[in-house]
Amino acid sequence: LAGTPYWPDMHNKVLLIDAGTMYNMNATNKALKELGVKKIDYAILTHYHQDHSAGLFSIMLNYKIDHMYVTDMSKHSEIKLDGVYYFIRTLTQIADHFSGGTMIEFVKDSNSNFKTFQFADSYVEFFAPIEDEYDIVNNYSLVAKVTYGEKSILFTGDIESEVEQQLLESGIDLSADVYKAAHHGSMTSNTEAFMNAVNPEVVLISSDNGNHNSFGHPVQSFMEYLKEKSIRVYRTDESGTVRII
Repeated sequence: LAGTPYWPDMHNKVLLIDAGTMYNMNATNKALKELGVKKIDYAILTHYHQDHSAGLFSIMLNYKIDHMYVTDMSKHSEIKLDGVYYFIRTLTQIADHFSGGTMIEFVKDSNSNFKTFQFADSYVEFFAPIEDEYDIVNNYSLVAKVTYGEKSILFTGDIESEVEQQLLESGIDLSADVYKAAHHGSMTSNTEAFMNAVNPEVVLISSDNGNHNSFGHPVQSFMEYLKEKSIRVYRTDESGTVRII
């Protein structure tokens, strides 16, 4: 589905990346239950669009979350008109209050350096958002690379070509074995230059293929690029829940 969450599970430690939609919350909770999840050690909410964040309400009713990384949109005025933003922000603020202020974190420290953290045998790095203010909500998305041994996965939320170019210019190592396609494979993301830098073996695409999704994600040009490069693709609208072992 469009905002499908991902939950790497290592040594009974769970990292949840995005929470999916409200209409998909039962499927998300069912999948977590089938995996034997008791609590969520870390959660990363890439941004506040409903297809990535609205399912958080149900997840927080059923699971304790120890730490959650969120994007800082305090300088974006238009988002203040978004009811989902207010709802999820209030929800996380209440949870953070009851945790004693230890649950919610932004991805930059007081010196504007990106944070990293150790997750079981994995290492998590944040690469974006690079700037403090963008015109487009999608570009506030958190970008995170999860590295396990010699294997890595790059998660990009809904970033668009502007942020992709900033990441390329930053000189950071974007290469990853598995790539979660930005913005569900839209025409505004996954530029050829960015894809060449990531150079993935596998691409994951979360999409409804028209169901609850009027944007036509993933676009045909992106699918043709992946076929031309012989990159393996797994789509949630075709494969359902994707497990990488």
